Amino acid sequence: MTRHLLPAAILAVGLPIILFAGAFTALMPSGSPDVIQRFQDITAKVSTQINWMDVYMFEYFVRQNDFENITDTDIENAARRFIKQKRVRVTGSDGKAEYDTETIILSLLDVMTQAGYTHDDYEMAISLEEILRGADMPAGPIGDISVPELRYTPIPPEKLYDYVHQRGSIFTLQDIQTIEAAAQAYDINPALLIAITGQEESFVPANWPNAQQIRNNPFNVYHSWQEYNTTLADSAMIAANTIYHKLLNPPPQNEDAIQWLNDPLNPWGIYAEDPHWAYGVEDIFHSIEAYINSH
Repeated sequence: MTRHLLPAAILAVGLPIILFAGAFTALMPSGSPDVIQRFQDITAKVSTQINWMDVYMFEYFVRQNDFENITDTDIENAARRFIKQKRVRVTGSDGKAEYDTETIILSLLDVMTQAGYTHDDYEMAISLEEILRGADMPAGPIGDISVPELRYTPIPPEKLYDYVHQRGSIFTLQDIQTIEAAAQAYDINPALLIAITGQEESFVPANWPNAQQIRNNPFNVYHSWQEYNTTLADSAMIAANTIYHKLLNPPPQNEDAIQWLNDPLNPWGIYAEDPHWAYGVEDIFHSIEAYINSH
């Protein structure tokens, strides 16, 4: 994924910021601090799982960077575009098939594609989000996760790359950097996200028949890589967002934090149906940490 980044010095002096992507030209979003706060507050009311900045960037394109007359209803309607209701088949207590409704949070890529925007437009939106993060704006839902050791800490991507490649992974160094960026955006330890790819898909061995497709969603968000085949950047952000919310509430006393991620008592539910999932993630996580500390 191409990133259009600008030196921090340009941001510091407050000059107009212009990005170029082919024929597309974009200015730094013009929303005032009050508008930004409204996006944060209203998006959180619609769903705390939605990244308010995704809603903000979508409206940036819809309004061509003119936020002057935007209303609270406009912001709410934009946020609701990121929610999809899906009917899923379940088995009732009597063994008969029933249907339930599942709520899915869409990514910015999903929403922009549905609205007819190009992938170049999406790339530009992501680039602008990166610049806004550089201006110390909170990217995702507001609040700190409850487990300090699982919060974001910078890890040299080369070390994570070496670790997974010793296990035959298809991941490139850029893939590792993509996963680290998602971890940083949601204040998650990058080693935890990498560990999840290990438990879910064995770090995607390069010799697997569908390795290229699995690489797009090694976290199996939205059930599986077969059902939701997207980009690594998208699936990593969704996984980080999911873990973030599961860790907002502290685990019960004497319960391990990674076990808490897949505990049915967690207000945000389980991550995987496999009851042994958390044990595998925890084992891999500690293995990664040991490798990092010894190299």
